[in-house]
Amino acid sequence: PDCYTGFCNCEAVAGLQVPLPASVRNSAIYTKTDGIVDWRYCVNDDPANDFEVQGTHVGLAFNHQVYKLIAERLAKK
Repeated sequence: PDCYTGFCNCEAVAGLQVPLPASVRNSAIYTKTDGIVDWRYCVNDDPANDFEVQGTHVGLAFNHQVYKLIAERLAKK
């Protein structure tokens, strides 16, 4: 019952709290019209890796802008 709360210490939640190694690149793709998650919680400490797209929370999984950004980011070395 404590899973995904501040009281949960399962392996999955503990893994989410460990910082990524510096060698792992990351990107934040967010929308200010999400309707579920406040976009300010979705950005990184490095604005060069933050990407705003248009859409809704559920719509991000089907958003062509998101897939284009992912493809561009994966193509970079």
